[in-house]
Amino acid sequence: MAINKHYKAIEQGLKDYEPLEAKVRKALMKDVKAIDKNTRIEIEASDAVAAGKTFKVTVRTVGGRGPHSGRVLFTDVKSIAVQ
Repeated sequence: MAINKHYKAIEQGLKDYEPLEAKVRKALMKDVKAIDKNTRIEIEASDAVAAGKTFKVTVRTVGGRGPHSGRVLFTDVKSIAVQ
């Protein structure tokens, strides 16, 4: 699961987390896990859509550590495929 890769990078000081001291990484992990625990994403969309037709997608997000959560929306399906 992708989340495990991210946790591993923080816990072991890999990649961008390498410059951080273990104590700082431990505090960061506590924050990241709190955010993950309190985050939920719900997506509603049609089961099928005819080629070339417009369709509606509803995305509801809840969570984060406080009243805010980050959202990234893509209007091009090809962008999602490469994430």
